[in-house]
Amino acid sequence: MLDELAVLVDTTADRVQTDGWSICPCGEGHGQDGADVGTLSVMRHHAALARDLREQFGG
Repeated sequence: MLDELAVLVDTTADRVQTDGWSICPCGEGHGQDGADVGTLSVMRHHAALARDLREQFGG
């Protein structure tokens, strides 16, 4: 399950980074680009954390 989580979070981060996805679901342009960029590092960190937890507890 942690591997699936990591893949989904990384895939979403990839879409935000390369395909212009936004973390804001409203579809309106209101300056969320900065938030989207800032979210990428958090998403990457969460994916890495899920992988680390799997290694620690799941082997």
